[in-house]
Order: sequence, then C-alpha cells, then structure tokens
Amino acid sequence: MSPPSTSLQPTGRRDPLVAAGWVPVIVAVIVVAYANTFSVPFVFDDIAAVTRNPSLSSFARAFVPPDGLSVTGRPLVNLSLALNHALSGTNPWSYHALNLMLHAASALLLLGVVRRAQTASAGTAVPNAANTIAGWTALVWAVHPLQSASVTYVMQRSELLAGFCLLAALYAFARTVEKGKPDTRGPQAVPWAAVAVTATFAGMASKEVMAGAPLVLLLYDRTFVSGSLRAALRHRASFYCALASSWLLLGWLVFGTESRGASAGFSSAVAWTDYAATQVYAITHYLRLALWPSPLVFDYGTPLITDPLWLAAGGIVLTVIAAGTVLASRRWPAVGFCGCAFCILLAPSSSVVPIATQTIAEHRVYLALALPVVLVVSALYRGLGPRAGFVVAVASIVMLAATVVRNRDYAGVLTLWADTVHKAPANPRAHYNLALAQLDAGRRVEALESLAVTTRLAPNHAAAHQKRGELLLADGRPADALPHLEASVRLQPDNAAAHFMVAHAYIQLNRAADALPRYAEAVRLAPTHAAARYNLGNALAQAGRYAEALAQFDEASRLDPSDESARANAARIRDYLRVAR
Repeated sequence: MSPPSTSLQPTGRRDPLVAAGWVPVIVAVIVVAYANTFSVPFVFDDIAAVTRNPSLSSFARAFVPPDGLSVTGRPLVNLSLALNHALSGTNPWSYHALNLMLHAASALLLLGVVRRAQTASAGTAVPNAANTIAGWTALVWAVHPLQSASVTYVMQRSELLAGFCLLAALYAFARTVEKGKPDTRGPQAVPWAAVAVTATFAGMASKEVMAGAPLVLLLYDRTFVSGSLRAALRHRASFYCALASSWLLLGWLVFGTESRGASAGFSSAVAWTDYAATQVYAITHYLRLALWPSPLVFDYGTPLITDPLWLAAGGIVLTVIAAGTVLASRRWPAVGFCGCAFCILLAPSSSVVPIATQTIAEHRVYLALALPVVLVVSALYRGLGPRAGFVVAVASIVMLAATVVRNRDYAGVLTLWADTVHKAPANPRAHYNLALAQLDAGRRVEALESLAVTTRLAPNHAAAHQKRGELLLADGRPADALPHLEASVRLQPDNAAAHFMVAHAYIQLNRAADALPRYAEAVRLAPTHAAARYNLGNALAQAGRYAEALAQFDEASRLDPSDESARANAARIRDYLRVAR
C-alpha cells in the first residue's frame, strides 16, 4: 500500500484544533449537558476511593494509592483526586468539574485528530468537509448519553484520563508529521513526539485500557501517514520503541498490586471462556447503545451470558464486523483503521481476560465510541452532502436532552440504585446497594424487601445476610434473623461482627449456652471489641464461670472507660467471690 499523497499541513497560521469555530460550540454544549452534575453525590466506588482514602491528604502519598481500591495501581488518577481533595475536601463539586474539563479537553483533541485524519484521507490541504465531519464527530461523541457513565460517575476519572492521554498522544503524533515529512526528526517534530510519548506514559498510570495506545498510534501512522506498517516502523523505530517501553510501567503497576489479581486476570473467580463468551454479547450491546442509547444501566453486575441464541447472534455480528474491517483495510484504509482501533481499545476489558467485578460496563466504550460515531457521520456526509448537517444537528439535540435526563438519575444515591434495579432486576449488588440507600432514607420495610431479593438472587452474599439478620433482630424477630446471621458466619468465618450478632440472636432466644462460644469467637477475632467482651462476660456469669467473667468485664472497662455496666458487673462478681471465700 502506498503512503497517502497528502500532507497534514494546515492552511494559514491557525491551529487546526480551533478551525471552523467548533471549539466554543463544543465546550458550550458539553457544559449544558453536564451542568446538572455538580451536586451529584459520591456513589459506589467513589465512597472508598474518595471519602475513605487516606492518601488524598498529601500529594506525596497520592503517588502510592492504598491497596484494594479502584485507584490501586493508578497513581495519576489518585493524584488528580488529591488535587480535588485539596480544593473541596469531600464536597463533590470540584471532582465533577475536573471530570467535565477532562471530557471537554478530550472532545477538542478528538476534533483535531479526526480533522487531520479526514484531511489525509481526502487528499487535499484542508477540505471544508474535514472541518465539518470532525466538528460533528466531536460534538456527537461529547454529548452522547452513553458518555454519562464516565463523566458523571466520579471514579470513572480513570477512563477519562486514559482517553484524554490517548487522544493527546494521537494529536501530538499527528503534529509530528504535519509538514509531510516521513520521520520525526525535524525541529518541530521532536517536541511533539516527546509529548506523544509522555502522554502515553501518563495514560499507563491512569488505566489498563491504555495498553493499546502504542498499537493505535502505529495503526494511525500506517493508515494516514506512511502507508504501511513496515514504512512506519522504518521511519520511526526509536519513537515506537519509546512508546512500547510504557508497557513496562503498566506491567509494574498492575502486577505490583495485590488486589488486582482477585478482581481481574486469569486467576479471578470467572473462567476466561465464560468471560469471553459474555463479551460477544457485551460488544454488540455497546454498539447497539451507540446507535440507540437506551436503556442505560449504571451497574450490570456480574452476569455471564451463556444463551446460545444470544451468542450466535453476537458472533455473527462480530464476524461481519471483523471481516469488513479486514477487507476495508486495503480498499478503504480509514474505515479499516476505525474497525481495528475499536477492537484494540476494547481488548483490555472486553476479550478473554476476566474482570470479575463487572462483566459488562458502559464506561468501557468511552473512547471507543468515537470510532462508530466518525464512521456514521462520514457516511451521512458522503450520502447526503451538506444536508447531513441537519440530520446530525437534530440527533445532537436529542442526545443532549437525553444526557441531561440521564444525569438526573445520578442526583441521589436512592434514585440511582432504584433506576439500576429497575433496568437490571437480576443484579443482586444493585438490590443490596438499594437496600443501604433505603436504610439511610429511613425506609426499613423497603430495605428488608430489597435485602430479601438480594439473598434470593445471591444466596452467598454474606453482607446481605448479615444486614438482613441485623434488621430482623432489631425488629424483635430473632428466629427469623438467626438463619441469615448463621449464613453470614458460614460465608465469612473471620467476621467478628457476624459472630457477635449470632450470639445476640441466641440470647434473645434464651439460648445463652449457644451464645457463649459465639461471643468467645468474636472476642478472639476482635480482641479490642469492648461490647463483645462485655456480653461474653454476661454469658460466662450465667454459666457460673465467674472468674472468667470477671476478666472479661475488667477488660471491657479498660477498652471502654465509659461503660458503667461493665464496672458494675465486675464489682458485683468481686463481692460475690469475696463472700464465697
């Protein structure tokens, strides 16, 4: 394949990023779309990663996120959260503001990248169509309702940062060859090449999806600059070696953390074959949402799609797309680039490497969405000419309205989880989180119903069994509570609180002898649990083991000096033992 005959040189002195006045339009529309998100509360992973993350109090500590959080192994994301924490503490407005700025910046970078790619494909300096197609592509991508999963949900900052870094690397690379030179050794090219490499490293410190970035840049080079992979590697061997070296950083960040292995990778709880089959459905589902973004689901849970009909239908769709991409790579290289880049961007999360915590997630298509969007917009302009602008404008207005409406679902924790349960009724995690939100709102009866659904859908959900048992126990129903509390102990034998609540249930059932070993186990697991020691002392006293009971009361008093009951019981036992002697 011969290299494109065009240079990527802009006309005049204007930066192509601001061509045709698209910048203020795109920024204004994004602000309108997400203006109602600044008061959206922290939800789901936000709570642990923001409100319970001690590393955010210091920029130095932020470079080493704690293990077990969604920011683990993603130091740039954690650093950005530390910046927000310095600005507004745990008030969410600054977190949403930074998410919005990253999204807007990515849309402008997309404008520049698509414009240059369109210019190269068209074979002219800067055709008007290139500006128009790039502008509408960036606008549609920016206001598409599917993007709310990444922009409105604070902890998808990782997706936003990775997308921004990849687009920055692409745009910087395009600038290295804007004078039409086959290499990156010119005085203007070297700084831009350095920006591309730096952006790639930054992306690797943001999210694992960035793994495909060097391949996307190489593919862009092959398609729009050099004409072949061999020519691209020959002209820019050192550049691609520098890009590839960023994989070392990614590997160190991923394998240097303990928690990632349990939630992602071949050692996770999900078999790779089941996960791969589910991704056949997931990718076709993402494509459908790109064309018709409804219904949008905040949390799909961990479903595994094994229905043969779904898999067959999805397999046919993906086969057609793959075959079309291969064929287009020679005859219509730009189309082939879109197909290949779409697969590369989704590969880290939607292939054979299991992500046990979420088998399907809308935020994963954040950057990849740009590829079907640019294909559709380009096809409309090829078929309708200037009249396509009216069609795309109407579609943009509709999507803008849909995004504003979708963001209202995030307005409160209760509304978000209620919406999720409505759209994903088989997701036990959604029912459990809805129950917690209902409890916070004082709706105990509804919370019990949601917990009942959770334990029915997921019999091994230890936290749901424990919470349901605690509520039933508080309602004076120890016989109903005991099976759930016993289940929580069976599922989490090292949970001191669960043993403590089981013992409470036995006490209410007048089975003090059964309660005693449970209290003893709670004390063994949590030696500083003053209440457990106090209740263990009571159980020992009822069993006539006064010396042991006295030791527990004394220790409970030491751990909690405000506990008058423990001191009083200890005094009574001492009096009794003194008289008994």
